[in-house]
Amino acid sequence: IEGKSNVTISAKYVSDELFDSFCITNDPKPPLALCPSGVYTPLGTIYYGGMIENSEINDKIYILKSINKWEILKSNNSPPEHRYGAFISFFNNYIIIFGGKNKKNELLNDLWTYSIENQEWIHIDLKNIVNK
Repeated sequence: IEGKSNVTISAKYVSDELFDSFCITNDPKPPLALCPSGVYTPLGTIYYGGMIENSEINDKIYILKSINKWEILKSNNSPPEHRYGAFISFFNNYIIIFGGKNKKNELLNDLWTYSIENQEWIHIDLKNIVNK
């Protein structure tokens, strides 16, 4: 991955054991998650969403700043619908999230960006961009 800034990481299952193997000692420590979305960026590795205990879905953005330091990115507005298995990418300090599945296991067909600089979610209306 060295030298690349936009490599999508596919993770089926992220567990405490995996995080322990990174020697992560700080809080917050990301929860057990099924099908989170992850992407390697120049800022660190970013993980979003994923199914956690009791079929709840995580809505936080975690960033691995170094080999042993996680942070949760804060948001000044409401996040998109909680999801798992979404596509994630990174471009010009924006995290891009598309699709995935919600708690009812329904497919989502929406596009969101998260501005790292402004700490806010932006919904992109696909109706004005894509012809049906």
